[in-house]
Amino acid sequence: MSGRIPILFAPPEPAEVIRLAGVWAEQIHSATGAYRVVSELAAALAGIALGPAEEELLPLRRALAAHPLTELLRRDPLAARAWTSDHLGRPPDGEIADLMLRHPDAARLIASADAVGRNVFAATSGLPTCEAVREHRRLIARLADQAAEERPGARVLCIAPAHLREAELSAAGPSGGIRRWVALVDDHEPASDIAAELPVPWVVPHVGPVIDALAEDDLGEPFDFVYCKSIAYFSGRQAEAIIRHSFARLRPGGRLMLSAWAAAAPDRAFWILGGARLSARDESQLARLVTVLPEAEIAERRVFPSINGALLYLEVVRR
Repeated sequence: MSGRIPILFAPPEPAEVIRLAGVWAEQIHSATGAYRVVSELAAALAGIALGPAEEELLPLRRALAAHPLTELLRRDPLAARAWTSDHLGRPPDGEIADLMLRHPDAARLIASADAVGRNVFAATSGLPTCEAVREHRRLIARLADQAAEERPGARVLCIAPAHLREAELSAAGPSGGIRRWVALVDDHEPASDIAAELPVPWVVPHVGPVIDALAEDDLGEPFDFVYCKSIAYFSGRQAEAIIRHSFARLRPGGRLMLSAWAAAAPDRAFWILGGARLSARDESQLARLVTVLPEAEIAERRVFPSINGALLYLEVVRR
């Protein structure tokens, strides 16, 4: 189910989706049936053009709220959590992130579901957004290792990292190539989780309001790589403050990477169908963030999508 979801249906009327939902509710009980149901439902929803307020889904959301299909889909631990999230992916949504990553720590959540829930999870965790989250983890780990290859003893800074799963994939961290991987978190609970799950001297949680910490706290020497995995969940002014203060924390030649859910993600409608909010951005919105930076200090800048288009990245290199 990788790549863009093919639109198998014309933009559906709610009555047609309700009719199909009855068929899907009968098919979902086997592993292959659940796979087909999730694939076809996501493809049908992909035909609905969503505006910024996502109001186009409201009639369908109301119609499906008490439908048997919705109850069956909610047996999936990922759909159950994502559909009730105030903001899907907002740190520290560690359980949702772990389920999307298919991380071993999510095994207990999957095991606690019934057979239908496990069947549905096998399908939903293969949707483009989940694949993009897994790709994102690999990309961030690789960029951190690249920084260490370019400058041994590199310093890495992550803003609002949830469980910092990308650090687990780093080859340079355990070998000494990364001197410090600082995780800015806004309270003690995620800091304790990171310290317990990554009890290594090169990972250092730093507790405090992230924007204030970026602007004012003593975080040590400049960083080689700074990143934020969910910039879309900060308001416009907050995002501008984050990029401005993050850029100022870079050494010359250092790299800043900001990520956001893509407004054009092929499975966006599926994730918000159950009522969740998924703050997304388009390429122009991310590109505008760079305008708050001093032009003379920018060596490179680019906005680009994930391989399947579900995420967007903004990359800036300091001169």
